[in-house]
Amino acid sequence: MWTKGPVVIVDGNNIAWRSFHAMRGTDLSVGGVKTGMMYQVMMTICQIHERWQTTKLIWCFDGPESIRKRLSSDYKANRKPTDDQTAAMRTEAYAQIDRLRLEVLPALGYRNIFHTEGYEADDLIARAAQNYDEVVIVSNDQDLYQVLSETTKIWNLKEVKTLEWYTSTFKLLPNEWIQVKAIAGCSSDNIIGVRGVGEQTAVKFLQGNLGGKKADAIVEFIKTDQYKLNRRLVKLPLKGCPEFEQVGNILTNRRWAEVCGQWRMDSLRHRNYGL
Repeated sequence: MWTKGPVVIVDGNNIAWRSFHAMRGTDLSVGGVKTGMMYQVMMTICQIHERWQTTKLIWCFDGPESIRKRLSSDYKANRKPTDDQTAAMRTEAYAQIDRLRLEVLPALGYRNIFHTEGYEADDLIARAAQNYDEVVIVSNDQDLYQVLSETTKIWNLKEVKTLEWYTSTFKLLPNEWIQVKAIAGCSSDNIIGVRGVGEQTAVKFLQGNLGGKKADAIVEFIKTDQYKLNRRLVKLPLKGCPEFEQVGNILTNRRWAEVCGQWRMDSLRHRNYGL
């Protein structure tokens, strides 16, 4: 069994949604239960263990009733389904995420599955990352750039993003990414920033390399309550995010084989933990 290696913190919702969209064209199911997302997540688990060779995994998932929605009624309001087909798709996706969190991961032997009301996976990731000397975050969410440090890196399943990569790319400190997001806003989260200003322009402003009307607009925006609200919405972790105690996972090749058998994922049986 691997006893060394980093603590790997998995952005559960991010990986689950990526898996869901990757498998939307398939029709995998067992007993009427759709399993496409679960299959792709299991594939990702194999990637994680093969790449980092550690059993020290933590899974973080969004909790219900986001506090951010209480802070701003606009927050993620753009994600409401616009038709019955989209609503049905989202319902199915969330059903698979819940099954993954409550059934599949525990059956595999993962015991560090963090989820709490009011807070998002990003908050739990940022909080947990503070507790370890070597951390790899598995996600492609750029909001997590602010968590990068000498001890924390991000792996998007293709590339590793380090503190050195971040500072050489943006010429900013990680905590300045909060300002970038607060100025530029975020279309996916429906956070309103400066009109016509994206992340690259916000980065140039913070570097001191932007002048003219856009720079003036940013200066004025920073004086507003909207900017202050944006900073609260994008900062990780959100104030009040609780601590979680990590315990040892109980991963075995037998558990892996049993779960693969239960969900008829025979092609994955041989891709076990190698323990």
